Amino acid sequence: MLTPIVISLAAIFTPPKDFEKLESKPCSYLQKGKEGFVPSIHYATTKTSRSLIEYVAGMRKEYNRDRTVHFYELGSISTELGPAEVCRIDGKCEWGDYSSFQAVVIKEGQVHLLTACCLSSDAKKFTPEFFQAFKSLKP
Repeated sequence: MLTPIVISLAAIFTPPKDFEKLESKPCSYLQKGKEGFVPSIHYATTKTSRSLIEYVAGMRKEYNRDRTVHFYELGSISTELGPAEVCRIDGKCEWGDYSSFQAVVIKEGQVHLLTACCLSSDAKKFTPEFFQAFKSLKP
């Protein structure tokens, strides 16, 4: 239900150092030279009639349906595109525990969603880089 669909590429961001663009997905970047669960960052947009607070509340409700996933609201940050709410989603996959961070900006009925993911064991290393990428989001 809340899965973003790329409608238009209305914003840009600076990916973390040592991340390379995926040729098959124009708004996705992966850490270079890594195998298995590769740290990544992806940008997507979708339309909404909700406010930022309503949209994040909907995300929380959707993620909380799965008892194996933990959803946390981390607070607000400023981007050139506008204010963003940042969330963290922790879960499990075949490679172990993962942490997914999402920066959500709503501008003119368009949701701009920047999602970064890594293994939970790498979260301490990547969180500053992910937040720097989130703050770089601009029109």
